[in-house]
Amino acid sequence: MKRFQIKEYKFGELAQLYYPDRLAHTAVRLFREELSKTTRLSQMLKNAGYKGTERILSRNQVRIIVECIGAP
Repeated sequence: MKRFQIKEYKFGELAQLYYPDRLAHTAVRLFREELSKTTRLSQMLKNAGYKGTERILSRNQVRIIVECIGAP
């Protein structure tokens, strides 16, 4: 199994990695819900510049997501 790489990702691309068995639009919806579900994660992402409408997630934002919910 390939090790997950922390890098810049398109939002939909990362969503599909977390929800590979879902259609793209469903994966994005579920991923957005996951990111807003936890106050700590939401606050950390907000501090990293995340507004909830990003099409591209920075390396730092991806690192925060992985720290809080694990790698896909």
